[in-house]
Amino acid sequence: MPSPPKEPRSLVIALSLALGVGGLCIVLACWMPILANQARLWGLKREVRAARHPAGARVIGVSASYGLMGNGNHCDFVVDLTMDAPLSPAAVVRAYERVSVPFDGEALHLLVQGQPTVHAGRTRYTVGVFTQREAGFDINCH
Repeated sequence: MPSPPKEPRSLVIALSLALGVGGLCIVLACWMPILANQARLWGLKREVRAARHPAGARVIGVSASYGLMGNGNHCDFVVDLTMDAPLSPAAVVRAYERVSVPFDGEALHLLVQGQPTVHAGRTRYTVGVFTQREAGFDINCH
């Protein structure tokens, strides 16, 4: 009686290895641009927090995000700080007239957004930056 044909184990192992390596390459190709942009956002957030703020100003909240915020094929980067300071609303706006932070080799101007309000003798306001960059291969930006 003839013996049954042997299963080509080496072919199965080679195919499994090729599929695994191919899958890993796809995952890395998708995640590397995302991780790079998250690192860029983290650096921008650090720069905005470390910027020159008025004396006595306190950070109340931080908001930072990136991705496609609207139409197009680009990455939007946004960092906002909600703060309060012992200054008048007009003085707060003047304090940020010449404050900028570095990002990708350029200076981004910090802007006071909306109208500052006074609560318990301190002015509450939001200051931040917004910029757009090429989308690259980050799936969050398409």
